[in-house]
Amino acid sequence: MLRTFAFLIAALVLPVAGQSEERLLNVRTLCFSYIDDVKSVFVPGERKGEMLEQELYTAVYSLPFQMRATGGKGVFFLPNDDPEKPYKALPAVELPATSEILFLFLPSPDKAKSPYRIVALPDDTRSFPYGSVRLMNLSNHNVRIHMGEHSGGKAVNLTPGKSRLVDSVRKVDGLNRYPVLSEYETDKGFARFHNTAWRSIKDKRDLAIIYTEPKSGHPRIKHYEDAAPADLGSGDPG
Repeated sequence: MLRTFAFLIAALVLPVAGQSEERLLNVRTLCFSYIDDVKSVFVPGERKGEMLEQELYTAVYSLPFQMRATGGKGVFFLPNDDPEKPYKALPAVELPATSEILFLFLPSPDKAKSPYRIVALPDDTRSFPYGSVRLMNLSNHNVRIHMGEHSGGKAVNLTPGKSRLVDSVRKVDGLNRYPVLSEYETDKGFARFHNTAWRSIKDKRDLAIIYTEPKSGHPRIKHYEDAAPADLGSGDPG
């Protein structure tokens, strides 16, 4: 799987923000899987010289936080048990042209340099609206995903390293569910590797990452749901 990530990630990096000044980002993180037991990172805080520790999560997105970026790049640092030594910086991450960003922590192709390869994805609702599905193919197979009305000849086809945003899925059952059938190309045609159902809800968006399972060499899917923040009102009892 690590070799697969090595040559595919470049195709998923999004355009760099053409800004060289410092800026404050509204950030969340999502860790594909823990590497070398690194479960947190440090980020430059709002104030100069400030370093804040942020936990990484593999099943859910982190809570939003703010970090400083310079020159269109974000930098994360490894935890440091020795206060006399400087923090070790991970490779800088090129940023999309938005201040709302999801940093995706993926296994690094070269763990000697960094435990993670980090990709910055736009997290604003204009780039990734609620009700939509973002598909990312990090496997080394051609895949096609059948989703509700996006099925048969209208299925989503993804070559290795490609991603696709599906605006919405409207063909659902009474519980707002739609079938998801995933296939990958073999030398004998397409073979099924995943069959499930997801929910189509206007205040939820979905991220699905297709990757190669190391032992079998077959593609697998990790699916993450992200709901809009609940409106709890003003709290004024009136």
